[in-house]
Amino acid sequence: MLATFEYPLNKVNNKVIALNPSPRKNEAWISDAKYHTDGIVVGLFNRGSFYGLYTLRLKKTRENYALDNENKDHIYLDSLTYSSRISEPFNHTEWEAKSPKMEGYGGEISRGVGDVIPDPVVLANITRLFDFTSQINTRWTEHADYIILPYWVVYAIIIEVFGHWDIDGNNVNLITWDSKHWAIIPYDMDHVLGSTGSQSILTFSNWVSNADGWGTFKTRYAPEIKAMYTKYRRNGFLTVENIMPYYINHTKHVPREMYEADIAKWASIYSNNEPTIEQMMVYLKSRFTFLDTHWLLPA
Repeated sequence: MLATFEYPLNKVNNKVIALNPSPRKNEAWISDAKYHTDGIVVGLFNRGSFYGLYTLRLKKTRENYALDNENKDHIYLDSLTYSSRISEPFNHTEWEAKSPKMEGYGGEISRGVGDVIPDPVVLANITRLFDFTSQINTRWTEHADYIILPYWVVYAIIIEVFGHWDIDGNNVNLITWDSKHWAIIPYDMDHVLGSTGSQSILTFSNWVSNADGWGTFKTRYAPEIKAMYTKYRRNGFLTVENIMPYYINHTKHVPREMYEADIAKWASIYSNNEPTIEQMMVYLKSRFTFLDTHWLLPA
């Protein structure tokens, strides 16, 4: 969706830069920046024994997000715990600053515990964002000073369309390229499209998640969400027919016998509810049926 935005928002880092910046290192190259972690499916074997299907995934490298580690305006926050909430004041123990480089900063000092942010300017800019997001119910009209609203609107739509419920203090990436205006980047969407849980979720007709302030966000920015949702429903982007090829083209390269071996290997996890392409289609259709009643504007 972001790639279809008008320039420069379609760059994700939304910066218009000089054609010949000097020095060039102040602007990270963007031609190969995906702004998300990509991966390929592999079958893992150990000395002939099958260990299942896995994904070899790209790391959260700074280059992949067009970040210059030497630029103090380029700040990348990665959630560390199941309580890294944007609806609360900033707590350094729950976040890792992957960018910029800071003298004396240890990042994730132990599993799930972030180090103190030693740079006072970087810390002030991070705290400034959380002061806004934690008070968004009363300060939502100030969004232009803190967030790149279209990106956050897309995120809210993704939560509901794809059933991305695992965002309550978890799987949150926050990035700014000017230290003041922040984007929110989806991450770790392995529990979406009815891929886990009981079959009853195939006809799930309710809001997926109002956790971590997203209920308030959806209320305060309802006009913007409805406008964007309607645009992409009307132009055919947010449809089952457009979305499913992303999954089909990914999975069609995995041999049928590999799927069967994976299901047999992890039978206790699948519990007779292995995700299928058909299940994803039915789930998406049910989500659009529900969301159209709330977000689709009259033609």
